[in-house]
Amino acid sequence: MSSIFTLSDSVKSLPHILKTSAAMIVLRDYQQRDLTSIRAQFMRGCRRVCYAAPTGSGKTVLFVELIRRIRATRNQRVAVIVHRGELIDQTADALAAAGIEFGIIAAGYPENDAPVLLCMVQTLAHRLDRLADVDFLIIDECHHVVASSWLATINAAPKARLLGVSATPERLSGEGLNEVFDVLVVGPTVKELIAKGWLSPFVVFAPERLVNLRGLRSVGGDYAAGELAKRMNVGYVLDDALAEYRKHLVDQTAICFCTTIAHSQDVARFFRAAGIRARHLDGDTPHRATSADQGSRDRRGADRL
Repeated sequence: MSSIFTLSDSVKSLPHILKTSAAMIVLRDYQQRDLTSIRAQFMRGCRRVCYAAPTGSGKTVLFVELIRRIRATRNQRVAVIVHRGELIDQTADALAAAGIEFGIIAAGYPENDAPVLLCMVQTLAHRLDRLADVDFLIIDECHHVVASSWLATINAAPKARLLGVSATPERLSGEGLNEVFDVLVVGPTVKELIAKGWLSPFVVFAPERLVNLRGLRSVGGDYAAGELAKRMNVGYVLDDALAEYRKHLVDQTAICFCTTIAHSQDVARFFRAAGIRARHLDGDTPHRATSADQGSRDRRGADRL
């Protein structure tokens, strides 16, 4: 079966069922608090719990510890479902570090009967029978859950309790996920994580010349990307971005989030024309392609943007 996703060499080299020695996961105070809250909701009879916490708060570590406890106390079968190769890598590393026996359902992996399954949703869509005997289902980035492919996976595990995790538990339209989940457990705020040293503090700079967004069409609760790109991809916006980079960063690295692929490509070209190494990346940039370029970039000088 072909796949548009590329898994890291380290994960690809794993056996189809990975057995590792047991390890203790040390949770941060808020992770322990939130895990206790999640378990309490299930004990009260909730079948589907959504957990919201910021990016970088350690949601993967939290649900891996939940899996460890489920396996240790109930010996139940668990499936974790993700939608990107990078999340397969990240979750596989966390499961291995916790000493949890698991198998992977993704393109290029043989069939396996591990008690914990780490699944790519695109592959799982063709193997939904594998969920029939799963007792506990975990969905990462669960704001996608209202899509038909995700709903099909939930329906394929009728007896399973469900935990969804996300930093943004809402649809693009701004609506919640209450048609899927029974309850929302809210984790720490970004402010709390910064105050305790778990996230880096940041400083916000605002441009003096604001972009005129009047009259922009809205789609799904956000600006229409193509129309927004036309407003953003103009000379004075690019000039200001370049000036601010030179003022504050002085040849340091930066990330520029753009509205469309074409907008990103134009910004990269604009910075390169100004003598600053810049490169465009998008969701279709192959993982191996970015890794293969590393040696040549090291010789030429690292990208700055």
